[in-house]
Amino acid sequence: MVRLLVVLSVLIPGPQVLAYIVAWIVIPAEKLPALLQSIVQFLPSGALGQAMREAFLSGSVSPVPVLVLLLWTAIAGGAATRWFKWN
Repeated sequence: MVRLLVVLSVLIPGPQVLAYIVAWIVIPAEKLPALLQSIVQFLPSGALGQAMREAFLSGSVSPVPVLVLLLWTAIAGGAATRWFKWN
């Protein structure tokens, strides 16, 4: 996966936004630029990645990523209930 990110960063001219977007799943948020760190920790994939890393490395998970995932679940469930209609 890291090799894929390196290839993408070479192929995509300009800011390497795509590589950063894909990277937070593989690379800890602490390795990303400061602005992206604050964004990534509140995205479902960032919270899930953080929770999984904590679980594997320390055997426990802090409540923040769990709360982020629960919040996203509530938002997505509410949006689906509100806007999804069977035809």
